[in-house]
Amino acid sequence: MRLQRYALFLVVLTVLVIPTNTYAYTQESSGISIWYVGGAGAGNLTSITDAVLQASNKDVIQVYPGTYYENIVVNVSIKLTSVQGYHDTIIDGNQTGIPLIINADDCEISGFTIKNPGDSFEHISCASLRADSCNFSNNMVVMKKVYHADTKSAVEAAEGTNNVISDNIIVLDHHNPLIESGVLVRDNAYNTEIKRNNISKFAIGVKVERKCNDTRVFKNHIYNNSNAIISYGNKCNISQNILYNNTWWFIALLKK
Repeated sequence: MRLQRYALFLVVLTVLVIPTNTYAYTQESSGISIWYVGGAGAGNLTSITDAVLQASNKDVIQVYPGTYYENIVVNVSIKLTSVQGYHDTIIDGNQTGIPLIINADDCEISGFTIKNPGDSFEHISCASLRADSCNFSNNMVVMKKVYHADTKSAVEAAEGTNNVISDNIIVLDHHNPLIESGVLVRDNAYNTEIKRNNISKFAIGVKVERKCNDTRVFKNHIYNNSNAIISYGNKCNISQNILYNNTWWFIALLKK
């Protein structure tokens, strides 16, 4: 009887000292880590920026619903995605700078509402792609009124090649001709693909600057803008877009 009580005490003690998993990530057999932000998990990070800073190339960051007041700069090749989609997972720039800047190649960004950038005398946007082969998809981008920036856009492909901007809702919170474009391709960005987006309420739905060659704009819904598409670039392929309720030009191919 005394032996049975000792064994029972040993089992209970063993259960009590088993540690709880408090790691902010799990590691796959491939070596890729999956980082968790928000939610109720023990040890989950509370900041997307913290996860980005700790992640390595090819890691995955999964973000639970919530509003994250951050200016995120991504310098590693990662997949950044929300758990439940853009309706419940918000990156809010809190009127200070650009909410999301991508500086690393081969990033995937999906499932967020991105809004509320700051104002400056340079380039301002909600999301800026400044690398190669990045995929920005299935997001809602809500631009607000800004006055002082030299160029203003909701999403921009600035420099870089082979970037894809697809399946997003890109909208100005109210119609304002001071906001230049929904999607802007600038600074020698090459081979940019803009497809299946809904873009509305801007001065220009899609604008392609000169020296931005081989841009493809297709299967977008572009409506309620002052102008739908204006391109100064060479070899701009524009096809199968649905354009309506735009005040001035539907498609303008120009040379500076």
